Amino acid sequence: MTIRIFKIFSNSLYLISVIVLIIFVLYNWLNFYINAPGPLKNDVILDIKRGTSKKELKLKLREKEIIRNNYSLDIVEIITKKTFLPKAGEYKIKKQTTPIELFKILNNGKVYQRRILIKEGMRSIDIINKINNEKFLESTIQIIPKEGTIFPDTYNFVKGEDRNALLERMQIKMKEKMLEIWKNRNNNLPYKSPYELIIMASIIEKETGIASEREIISSVFINRLNKKMRLQSDPTVIYGKYFGKENLNNIESSDIKNKNPWNTYQIRGLPETAICNPGEASIRAAAMPAKTNFFYFVSNGKGKHNFSSTLKEHNKNVRKLKEIIILKKND
Repeated sequence: MTIRIFKIFSNSLYLISVIVLIIFVLYNWLNFYINAPGPLKNDVILDIKRGTSKKELKLKLREKEIIRNNYSLDIVEIITKKTFLPKAGEYKIKKQTTPIELFKILNNGKVYQRRILIKEGMRSIDIINKINNEKFLESTIQIIPKEGTIFPDTYNFVKGEDRNALLERMQIKMKEKMLEIWKNRNNNLPYKSPYELIIMASIIEKETGIASEREIISSVFINRLNKKMRLQSDPTVIYGKYFGKENLNNIESSDIKNKNPWNTYQIRGLPETAICNPGEASIRAAAMPAKTNFFYFVSNGKGKHNFSSTLKEHNKNVRKLKEIIILKKND
């Protein structure tokens, strides 16, 4: 009797051991499986539409070769004891993403961030056209914002985001940056409001792309304003000529005589509005100009400018420029 009981106990123990071993091997194999590199050969953008069922999604993942079979994510659910609840949106799936990594990506809802670049010096009409032409955004911007109210930067957005909401983010950032710099501006500047600071910055933005020249050019315009001199800035003439149209960036001598709210050869003080949307560097230059005695500047024919304190010296620099232009034409 004792021997029989012992045999039954031994057999039961053996069976339990086999079952435990099988479970152990199976568990480790499943763990290995969900952490093994997936079959995806290249990074892809996965777009999950609203209302997509789990079954439909698994078939899509299989078709795109992101997972090896339709049960990959079910196995992750079993091992992690977490429910698979994918969120709608776009996701960037990297090559060889493991099943457990994929599970986490889709469950966490960290959707793919697309980008749109707004360059310094762009006009509002050109920015709105760019936003409205971005195919991954929704709705339409109907009204062109006032010049100088959009902050140039790189902005992230997700597919399906509202265009007007994106524009609002750009405008809020400009307002915040404008007020921040306004608070730290130099004393005794001839601006009546923060927006006049932006107007000046927009002119500086269009006058030069050379970082080392911005504060100097700013000083020239500040000196002229303090002396009640016209700014005589060519970019303001260009803006007045092509306002609301394609910007051709060229003017003729007759354009200088054209009277409009932006032509600083004809008006005194600052233009009615900004002539573009300036970047942070130009806004800071407008708020913190260099201290100089310069009242004039002209291109040196090599990408930079020559600055002068007197009209006589300025005219000399203009003659030098004309000589360089003639030499270039004859080459």
